[in-house]
Amino acid sequence: MKFYLEDFNNMLPVARIPDEDLFNAMQHEIEMKFNLVRRLIGQSLYDQISDLDVRVSDFNDDNDIAVELAKAVKRFVGTAAFHDILPQVDLVLTSTGFGVVSNQNVAPASVERVERLRQQLHEASLNYLDYMLDYARHFEIFKESEGWRLYLNTFFWNHRQCPMLGNPNGTRDYLDTLRPAITEAENSVRILISPEFFLELLNAERTASATSIQEMAIDFVRKAVAAVVTKSPMAKTMARTLLSFLDEQLEHFPTYAASTAYQANHFKPYKNDKDDPCFIFA
Repeated sequence: MKFYLEDFNNMLPVARIPDEDLFNAMQHEIEMKFNLVRRLIGQSLYDQISDLDVRVSDFNDDNDIAVELAKAVKRFVGTAAFHDILPQVDLVLTSTGFGVVSNQNVAPASVERVERLRQQLHEASLNYLDYMLDYARHFEIFKESEGWRLYLNTFFWNHRQCPMLGNPNGTRDYLDTLRPAITEAENSVRILISPEFFLELLNAERTASATSIQEMAIDFVRKAVAAVVTKSPMAKTMARTLLSFLDEQLEHFPTYAASTAYQANHFKPYKNDKDDPCFIFA
């Protein structure tokens, strides 16, 4: 896949300079990020989108998923590469040690401003990674990749799920800090609705193949998990709401209907009534 100077300038206007020196200096980092993408989405899918001559500024009137994936890949590569090389941009090695490039026409930026820029680049690269995974999951060959196995094994894999967990501006970093709690809560829900049905919903999410009714169930699962993770007083209520929804739409969820979890959720304890022929005298 070709990463153009035009892509670089459209994505990162702060990096524009009178010549291509910075862009050329970044080529090694850019190639390293493309290698990472090859691992994350798989070589086969990478080769498929590499044939597309796409610029990040291109309009996609046909809503072609492959085009959107290629643009997301470029955005991830550009922001991640620039983030990694930024600390070295104005450094030069001399015989007496490192120095800073001097330009009498440009005042040096403060350390705080540079760190803010690096943080913005870091957060942007994480979000573009999420978009890349989001588009990639529409392709069957993505299931052969490292990214599919590592990132899409949970219902909380994208920064857009952070608001449910109490952080409207959160990124993948925030999800990672909560991962132990998320995993524990998801395990509880897995037992509640059965491992088989939980996996069925998860695979629908991982392959972007969920029906509208499955998407509603997935939303209820996320809300139940989030309530546990955030220690909400509504946690039990959200679990009951999930089960109520599944009961109301049971014809759409035969896997759950046939599970031992469904039987357990509807088990009625025996009542020792006098009219029962098996009445036991106290």
